[in-house]
Amino acid sequence: MKNLNSNLTGVVGGFHLAGRSVEDKIDETIGCLRRLNPDILLAGHCTGWKAKVKLSQSFEYNFQPLSVGGRYIFNAM
Repeated sequence: MKNLNSNLTGVVGGFHLAGRSVEDKIDETIGCLRRLNPDILLAGHCTGWKAKVKLSQSFEYNFQPLSVGGRYIFNAM
């Protein structure tokens, strides 16, 4: 689904938010990602499960965890 208010197709990667030493950064990171307003948000395993839960709640329709062997195709506009 194309986000009509976005100029950014996607944010892809591991956000390194797993562990007590960085979990306090989850809400701040979500706020920054909301301002970016990407069409899709793909998070790797090092994002951490707590952050993935919050990301899935905050980006209900455009969040997906990355997986090994996953294939993601982006169409040019």
